[in-house]
Amino acid sequence: MERLECRFIWAGVQDKSTYHLVRWDVCKSTKERGGLGILDLGCMNSALLCKWFWKYALEPSSWWRNLIDVKYLRTSSEWRAGNGVGPIGCSIWRCIMKEENMFWKFASVSPGGGAWVSFWNDCWIPGKMLKDSYPRVAAASSNRDAWVSDLISFDNERVVWDFPLMYSLRGGADRERNDLLNLLSLLPHDLINAGPAKLIWNPSPKDGFSVNSMYRALIHDRMVGLDNFPFKVVWQPHVPSKVNAFLWLIMHRRILTHENLKRRGWSLASRCVLCEEAEESTNHLLCQCRYSSSIWCLLQQLFGFLGPFPDCFASIIHCWSPRSQLPWMSSLAACILHAFAWELWKERNNRSFHDKRCGWQVVFHKTCRTLLSWVRVTGTLSDSQSAEWLSLGHILCPLQIRSDSRMGATSSSPPDL
Repeated sequence: MERLECRFIWAGVQDKSTYHLVRWDVCKSTKERGGLGILDLGCMNSALLCKWFWKYALEPSSWWRNLIDVKYLRTSSEWRAGNGVGPIGCSIWRCIMKEENMFWKFASVSPGGGAWVSFWNDCWIPGKMLKDSYPRVAAASSNRDAWVSDLISFDNERVVWDFPLMYSLRGGADRERNDLLNLLSLLPHDLINAGPAKLIWNPSPKDGFSVNSMYRALIHDRMVGLDNFPFKVVWQPHVPSKVNAFLWLIMHRRILTHENLKRRGWSLASRCVLCEEAEESTNHLLCQCRYSSSIWCLLQQLFGFLGPFPDCFASIIHCWSPRSQLPWMSSLAACILHAFAWELWKERNNRSFHDKRCGWQVVFHKTCRTLLSWVRVTGTLSDSQSAEWLSLGHILCPLQIRSDSRMGATSSSPPDL
């Protein structure tokens, strides 16, 4: 199923092979971590199966729980079912029980007064099942099915732990003695609150278990991706989805520039088609190229971008904080990175595949008009503000189009800056 999803993401409905530009595990990460937020089917399946452990613990009188207890032999714990191992086990329940350890990684039992909570077999210490954490001490215990309340006594409102062992560990190996000391140091010595024991869902203690919270916990536990990914800058509601996805690829440095094509085995003479002065890479095309730098200088003046000009496009996105004096320009400032990168990439493709060339001033004005067309759809700009925006672009960069018959291109003379 995930193979079909992956193929659809990169090839659509077309039956042809395409490059998978970003790893699939990164695509399944959340947008906050630099992914696409695609549903992880494995994690969702685990979350749906873990729902039955929560229902089992909270429905002690239900007929289906009694059936499970009879068929698979209930454990010494009131909170955990039998594991369904053996030739008579149902394959469905065995599949559910495979997720038990994952469920108890995020759930725990609040012991209350200690009754009906198994000392060794319940996860009443958050994140730990004592029989698994200290197997040597558990093997030496004379009562492996003891409740927590059976092993405690009180001395001046302090808990005193006393669990009998079948043999002494004092003369045993150092590792066994250390396990016993570590266990004693882990156990609480304050007075345990009176009252019944209850199951706690640690990701959301107030709301309890939900499939959504379990899925989010699993995703966070298995997550890969980028820390501090500027997802609020990359994913803009006013921008077309394909342009948002294009900027997302830029952040991962996966657009098909000559640099990335050579990594995939292409043999070609790499040369930037905009300036023809250096090899084509993502950062050179969008930041370091003399052609694109000229456009950026004007955009800096329009939006009041402060500080030195970065040589990495990802750095521009991270530190993009325009300070325009006109409040209505804030909606334009949020999308200018998308418009610039999109129009520059289109110019690059026109030169590479169609032998059509435009001067950088023309691309600057195309960027301004593309940006305006995106934002005007939302109705946040009036006609007068739209006209003012275009006039600012013409004042900053007066366009003087001339025809160059030798190159078959449209260019313009540079303004005086």
